[in-house]
Amino acid sequence: WLGKPLTTPEPAPVQEALAPAVPPAPVAAASPLTPDEQSHVTRALESRRLELPPNASLLRGRVGTLLGTTAALPPLTPSSPVATAVLDAQPQFSWTAMAHATGYSVAVFDERFTQVATSGLLTVPEWTPPRGLPRGRMLAWQITAHAPGGDVVSPAPPQPEARFIVLSTADVTAVAALRQR
Repeated sequence: WLGKPLTTPEPAPVQEALAPAVPPAPVAAASPLTPDEQSHVTRALESRRLELPPNASLLRGRVGTLLGTTAALPPLTPSSPVATAVLDAQPQFSWTAMAHATGYSVAVFDERFTQVATSGLLTVPEWTPPRGLPRGRMLAWQITAHAPGGDVVSPAPPQPEARFIVLSTADVTAVAALRQR
């Protein structure tokens, strides 16, 4: 006031409020799934349940009880392949090692219980057959552990059979195409 001319303050420059950048809407990528596959995925997500093929329960088997209580797990158990399908006609078989076993042998059977492969005496708990197993058929296998106290065979009742399927050549081709896709 004292000797200063009276002026009106200049208005402050107006800054435009910048709107936050809106990202462009994502472009829907083409689904690698077929409509049928997408339908299965949608049903599984909505129901929170996965539909398994009918033969999956045949591969899995059931533990039974023979006149009494269920026994503890055997000291020798098949690990792989069990309740699955395999691509290779010469899958690697593996099982839990048994204490005091001096050796093992493996036998593979078809649906008619005809022996289709045998290992001979093994010193480690794994084996790969030297020739391809039959494709497109359900197979079962057993391990025999040779021990000073006697042989132990597994699986044996009431345990379920160690079943698996070697996929047919057509199914192997289809799996390869799906993997590539």
